[in-house]
Amino acid sequence: MLSGCGTFITQTNDFNEAKCSPNAPASIPRTYSGTILDIWTVAADGPGGQMAAFLFWDIPFSLIGDTVILPYTAVRQMTSGSHRCVPNQ
Repeated sequence: MLSGCGTFITQTNDFNEAKCSPNAPASIPRTYSGTILDIWTVAADGPGGQMAAFLFWDIPFSLIGDTVILPYTAVRQMTSGSHRCVPNQ
């Protein structure tokens, strides 16, 4: 389960223009997006949160995954820009 899942989540087609909570960030850069998503979720869930506990241990794996695909995400960042979040109404 802990294999850089933040990286995999942000690289799927469904993640861009994803529905999200109103307190979610409006955009996430494509480079190191998995690591950024993990860190944001850990901070938002707070200490003792169940999701924070899982994703805290995923941060190093997402960092490795994001570094491996950095050439791909760098090109995608330049051509498509950051991931955008569409708040749930």
